[in-house]
This record gives sequence, C-alpha cells and structure tokens, in this order.
Amino acid sequence: MRVVVVLVSALAVALLGAPTASAAPPAAHPGYTIVAPQLTPLVAGGKPTRVLTGVLDAAGYAVEVPAHWNGQLVMWAHGFRGNGAELTVDAPSYGLRQRFVDQGYAWAASSYDRNGYDVASGVRSTHELATAQALAAVRAYPPGPDYGTVALPAIYAGLGLAPNNPAVTTPKAQQLRAETVLDSGGVRPGADASFSYWKDFLLSLAVPGNAPTPVTGVALNPGVVATNVGHDYAPDAPVNPDVTVQRVRPADPAARNSRALTPVAQVAGKPRVPVLTLHGVGDLFVPFSMEQIYAGEVADAGRSDLLVQRAIRTTGHCEFSDAEAGKAWDDLVAWTDGGKRPAGDDVDATSGPTFGCRFSDPAAYAAAGPPSQTDTRRLFAPCPATG
Repeated sequence: MRVVVVLVSALAVALLGAPTASAAPPAAHPGYTIVAPQLTPLVAGGKPTRVLTGVLDAAGYAVEVPAHWNGQLVMWAHGFRGNGAELTVDAPSYGLRQRFVDQGYAWAASSYDRNGYDVASGVRSTHELATAQALAAVRAYPPGPDYGTVALPAIYAGLGLAPNNPAVTTPKAQQLRAETVLDSGGVRPGADASFSYWKDFLLSLAVPGNAPTPVTGVALNPGVVATNVGHDYAPDAPVNPDVTVQRVRPADPAARNSRALTPVAQVAGKPRVPVLTLHGVGDLFVPFSMEQIYAGEVADAGRSDLLVQRAIRTTGHCEFSDAEAGKAWDDLVAWTDGGKRPAGDDVDATSGPTFGCRFSDPAAYAAAGPPSQTDTRRLFAPCPATG
C-alpha cells in the first residue's frame, strides 16, 4: 500500500485554525486507542513552524505550518497499519517533512479512525495461496485455524520450499515463482530474487492472527471480495493450474460490486488532478501489476495525461530514498503549479534489463549493503552509468 501525497489549495485548510475547546475530550471508536503524536517544530526560513495535534472525529491528527506559509496544504496519508488497536499519526517521511516546510507548504496527517485493510484499492484475484495449494496438491481453502501448523508445512513440502530459505530448485517451486512473476507485473529485472524475498510472507498470508483486534468485516478479511474465477494461470507445466486450481467466487459479491467507498473500494481510473506514483519493481506486498492495471483504467477513461508512473529498482514495500521521493515531489509541484508534466516510465514495458533505472537513485545503490529486509537494491544488477 503506497503512501499517498495530495496537494490541496488554501481554500480547503480551515482546519489550520486553533482547535475549538469542547466540554468532553474526543474519543476513539470502541476498542481503539489514539496515540498522540510527539512532534518538535522544525525550523524553516529561520523561524520555527507551528505544530497542531489533536483528535477529530475519532482519529488523531497532526498539522504543521511554516511561518512563511504559501497558502497550500499537503495531505499525507499513511498505508496499511495491520489490525492492531493503536491509531498513530505519521509525519511525512523520506525527508519530505523538512522539504515541505522549507518550500512553504503546510502538511496535515491523520491516524484514520480504524485500522485493518480499509483502503480504496482494487482487488483483481485471490492471493497466490490458491495457486500454491494447487501445485503442492494441498487443498486448504478457505484456510482454517490449523492452516499454519498443518496445511502450510504440507504446502512447503509439496513444493520443495523451506521457510527462511531463498532456494527455489524444484520444478513446482520454479513454476510457482514464474506464475507469481507473471501475475505480479510480468518478466522484469530482479523478479526472481524478489519472489524469494517475499515467498514466506505470501504463503503465510492465511495464517490466522492470535492477537485481539477491533478490526471487523471486509477490513479484516479483504479476501471476501476477491476471486480467481476466469483467471488464466501461466505457465502450465509441470502442473496445469487451470485444471487443478480451486476456483473461488467472491464471498461478498455485494461489497465487491459496490461503488461506494467501502473498505476495499473500486478504483475507477478517473483522476481529476495530476497523479505521480512511485512503485518498487519487486514489491509483492502491493504488486507492480497494480500500476499496470491502474494505467489501463486511466487510459480507458481517457485521462492518461493526468498520470505519471515511475518504477524504482527495489523489492521492499515503499523502499524509496529521500532523493527519489524528493524528486517526485518537486516534479509534482512543477506539474500542478506550472503545468509542466514530468517524465515517467512505461509500466507495461518491463522486460528490458534496465527497466526502473531511469528514476532509481544511483547514490542509494552505491551505498547499499548486502540484500536485507530493509535494503534490497543489490538484488538488482547495477544500472548503466549515465553522464
């Protein structure tokens, strides 16, 4: 789930006034606790910023306004927080908080009033779980409470895979890797290594959580709106999954077909303002194919002139350098304020060995260490030098 940045005009920033006192302090929804953000004002233009925090409509918020405010507001929206009971507010990351106020922008962020998978995001098919079960000849969908202790070990064994081991040596494991690569965005640099990085996460998605959670409904189990009916799996050897896979219809078709802002809402591909995205080439938490699907929807709506997409040669989710995020922000501002549409990548042309090089930070690659959970740039070959 990507972090979202939205630029709003000064007409929409009445909330920047002083908070209004109330008879009773506002509270979170039952089961949740709001963790107040602790933010020290920054210095911008030689003067400290003004920081406002509080609770509004059962959600925590933070607002920061520079002394020399340019009259515009950045809305900073965080991504998936899991199913815990604490609601927290994030300040802009990737060095963008300082960049915003240095450039005269105010920013505001909310904790949201609930956790869970409660986002406006399209869902195209079930998790790779059903394909893995078909290849391993283990039928365990829908997953039960013993999925983690009985079904999952059998799936690993049937595929010839092992937890915490990147090796993919058996024909069935290689087929699963190939299917995952194709379904997540197609052949592209770093894809095989990215499968090894994410495989344990993908295969354990169905393991039930044990911690208490206030999250309910579709936000807790977004799989109820997913389906693999009609999906054509490839490759089809040594096992033909189109014959063996369990086809699953949406468990909640009303939620899937709703055009309302449900926890897992439809995306129409009709942006009204300029949109610039960054996406890790090897990300399988939010697969790169989401960029391709969105680009197609926007094109079908005749609004491709409002969309610019950039591929970054990383595998971790939202693994961007300050330079990559800062450049994207500056280009978005130049686009919205000056009409200069920035350059981007063709997200459907992924197969070339240098795909993702154009907007990836060479300094971040040079400084990267061996691949780890927090630094995956060395899973990719070096990009050719430019000059």
